[in-house]
Amino acid sequence: MQTPEHLTRAKAAEYLTYQLGYPCARKTLDKYATLGGGPPFIHVGRRTLYKADDLRAWLIGRSSLPRISTSDSHEAILRKI
Repeated sequence: MQTPEHLTRAKAAEYLTYQLGYPCARKTLDKYATLGGGPPFIHVGRRTLYKADDLRAWLIGRSSLPRISTSDSHEAILRKI
C-alpha cells in the first residue's frame, strides 16, 4: 500500500504507530506542534499536513545507536561501529 505524499495529523499518528512502530497519538502531535520538538509540518488553510519522509526522518533523529545492553555508553557504541 502506497503512502500519500501528505498526511493529516490523525493519519500521521497512525503512520508513526502502524507503519514505523512508534506508538503516537494524534494528541501527542498536537502537543508537539504547540510546544515544539515534533516532526515538521505545513498548514494548507486550516489543515495541518505531514510528509511521510519527514515523519521517518524525525523518528530516526530521535533514535539511539544500536545497543547490546543498557549499560553500553555512547563511546563504547561508537567503538563497536
